[in-house]
Amino acid sequence: LNFVIVGVLIVVLVWRNARPQTMTVSRLWIAPAFMVVITAVLIAGTVVQHAAIWALLVALAVGIIAGVPVGLARGHHSKVSHAPKSGSIVVEPSIVTMMIWLAAFGLKYAVKFFLPHAGSGLLVFSDGFIAFAVASVVAARYVIFTKFKALEPVTAPTPLT
Repeated sequence: LNFVIVGVLIVVLVWRNARPQTMTVSRLWIAPAFMVVITAVLIAGTVVQHAAIWALLVALAVGIIAGVPVGLARGHHSKVSHAPKSGSIVVEPSIVTMMIWLAAFGLKYAVKFFLPHAGSGLLVFSDGFIAFAVASVVAARYVIFTKFKALEPVTAPTPLT
């Protein structure tokens, strides 16, 4: 069942990131918040498996420290424009984001599937991949948010009198 859920999430992620997305400021933060929750659930599973907390914290710190610069760079390369709907933007699709997420989850589940008895140390290491992916997405969304705020507001044309 776990692999089915992950499979569905992967299909949704690929479908969403393969096309331009029109979103409001609040919707800009929904996907990263969802990713943080999923990551917390995955990490809770690692803690339940009696992983060393210090090793988990190190893996998460390394993942976050490595993911933020990647996300900032990706966010700077994202094309953001006004959407026809007032207060919305269009963010062009990002193959890079999709590949980062697919690689992070792929590595995590490859470790669990191919090395089920490898021990909690390797599982903790794989949580660092997930932290990397989440940090990169959150950092990219922050840059996209700043681009959104920097866009000049669209004003309706005034009738000539």
